[in-house]
Amino acid sequence: MDEIKNKFEEQVFVVEAVKFHFNLRTPKSNKPTPIFMVVRMGGKQYKIPTGVKVLPNHWNRKMGVAYVGNRLSTLDNSNNLIVNRRLDVLIERFSELLQYLCTTPEHIGNIEILKNYLYMGRSKKAELSVIQHFTNWCWERNDSTRDNYLVQVKWLERFLEARGDKDSITFATVATSKFFREFQAWLSESMKNKDGKNAKPESINKTVSTIYTLLKGAVEKDFISKSTYMDVTVKKLVDKSDVNIPFLYNSEVMQLFRYECKDKTDAIVKDVFLLECTTGQRISDIKELAGNVQEGENGLLILDLVTKKESTRVRVRLLFDIARKILIDKYNYKVPSVSDVQLNKRIKEIAHQAGLTRPWKKTRHEVGDSTGKPTEIEKPLYQFITTHVGRHTFDCLLKMRGYSYEDIARYAGHNVDMVKRYTDNCTDVDIDNYELTKINNPENIVKLISEVDVNKKPSSTHTNTLKSDMGKIFQFISDQIDSLVDIEQISAETVTYIKENNLDLKWINSPSYKIYQSKLKKMYADNYEQIHAVLLTAVAMIAKADYDSDFKERLVANFGGIIDKAKKI
Repeated sequence: MDEIKNKFEEQVFVVEAVKFHFNLRTPKSNKPTPIFMVVRMGGKQYKIPTGVKVLPNHWNRKMGVAYVGNRLSTLDNSNNLIVNRRLDVLIERFSELLQYLCTTPEHIGNIEILKNYLYMGRSKKAELSVIQHFTNWCWERNDSTRDNYLVQVKWLERFLEARGDKDSITFATVATSKFFREFQAWLSESMKNKDGKNAKPESINKTVSTIYTLLKGAVEKDFISKSTYMDVTVKKLVDKSDVNIPFLYNSEVMQLFRYECKDKTDAIVKDVFLLECTTGQRISDIKELAGNVQEGENGLLILDLVTKKESTRVRVRLLFDIARKILIDKYNYKVPSVSDVQLNKRIKEIAHQAGLTRPWKKTRHEVGDSTGKPTEIEKPLYQFITTHVGRHTFDCLLKMRGYSYEDIARYAGHNVDMVKRYTDNCTDVDIDNYELTKINNPENIVKLISEVDVNKKPSSTHTNTLKSDMGKIFQFISDQIDSLVDIEQISAETVTYIKENNLDLKWINSPSYKIYQSKLKKMYADNYEQIHAVLLTAVAMIAKADYDSDFKERLVANFGGIIDKAKKI
């Protein structure tokens, strides 16, 4: 006993020098609140996050545990059992810390030792399996991420069980490209979806990437080097399924629009889906239309928003009359909220009742199938309809009308490559079908707002609102057409009118002219083409006339090919 020397001048009892208890962050809250492990060591107090929460009225402060019993619901008991299991782990680790400090009391007060034991750091790395470490690192994440990561670790555990080295494998073996390739191949054969079929590549990629992300913990704990971690490479699986996502024909969109739902919720679901078909926006952005569609100059409806998913700026015209009818006429911009889950669940039955039964073929390559032969499925169209089909329909409606990939991307907030990929199955046959429907069954065409408004009679207020030079010129030509027959004579009169009133013509080749055209077509529906021919002829005459050079230069600079077109009239 003489050999044992006291390193301290005073008595030291570890159980007194190092204590802990559990505290709630907000004990008076009525919402779940985080639990902290409060450790007092070396005269200082440290708060250690436990990674779990509890409802304050479920917390037994005296015992330091969450209540579990018959008075609570099954879900509450399940949540509280998770809490107690987590606290038991920390209590066990704290006991191991006390044992360690009894043999090395000089470390009392060393915060790094405390962290190593409670977070299972260097001092414990040899005593835990790889799966246990991964599980512990999951618990360091927030609630939603933690639950997701634990599911992926479970797949790793099953893989190691199949290998037979669950408890003996080391991080040196895990941190290799070969290991991840084998894990990926096993998932391709073993992971199933809810239908019992092989999981899609995106599900497998998600699991593999999660394990790779968690492997960073091994770098932080010095189990492997950072370079070893960075050297691990895994090629993602690619979904070789055909991208033959269905789209609705013009006639089918109109068929769905005309169908009257008997259920109020179904009516809302149908309307939201049709807004996807006619605006090209995701369901998450449909909710934002209320504050992001305004009436601009000349009655133009402008959609101006930043998409939630990709933060893409979309500033375009509202194109289709159905969108206007639903968004403005029916809901006054306040579209009821519908989740994508709710829409996907109900839209199939709504489409079925509306009669969208056209056969549609879907092909896909199953992951893990080495034959290379695709599986082909043919079902009625309504069975394939989801929220994504709405946006796809919008893209195809524009493609049928001759819009470029760039324009479609701008209207829908896509990128060009995505537009090309998802409109690939809208072929020349579908475009011809659209053209024939326009001729033979125009009532089954999804009309543009401009196509609807051009056939409406102008109100008496329209003429009074045309204050620009262009409006004055059109009004003058319209008045002359009623009294004069010869186009050249009317053109000459128009030239004189323009010159005497010093009216400007630069707008004729500007973007605003295209906007104004739709309004002028509404006002002069019966003789717009004749008026326009006179205008272009007058422009050509002015360009050839001997006016001052400055005025002539402005005409040439702004008219471009329009003058050449006028000369041919």
